[in-house]
Amino acid sequence: MRITHILALLTFLILVLPSRTAAQQILQLDPTPLARPTALTTYGLGDAAKVFKAISKTLTDFGFNLTRSDAGRGELEATEVDSHSSEESDHVLIWIERDLANPAQQINLYFLYGRYARVQGHAQPVRILSSSDLEDQRVGKLKSALVSLTF
Repeated sequence: MRITHILALLTFLILVLPSRTAAQQILQLDPTPLARPTALTTYGLGDAAKVFKAISKTLTDFGFNLTRSDAGRGELEATEVDSHSSEESDHVLIWIERDLANPAQQINLYFLYGRYARVQGHAQPVRILSSSDLEDQRVGKLKSALVSLTF
């Protein structure tokens, strides 16, 4: 009788307890280090409003549409739809920070790039992996223009 109960309990547990299915994946490793990005450039000017305005103008001059602009935080987000495919777009996130050692004389500029595309199964475009070569091709001139800003 006891063996019957134990076998029934084991059968029940095997049927009820979750097991990994083919749809469930083992966690993927992220090879990128968790690190703060380095500044794209440092401006030798303490006037953050002037720097922010110049960055905004540079983005629009390069055909980007500002999607978010927060002068108080020094943050800009901009998007440019790909001329070859309306399904893909380039997004940039730019922010400025005062240099802690020389807050009155230096402002650091940070730049992040993302490529977005419509992917089946997603209602909104999602960020896709892009190589550094593609980033240079798509926004290399913009980055150079931002580094070359003079005041």
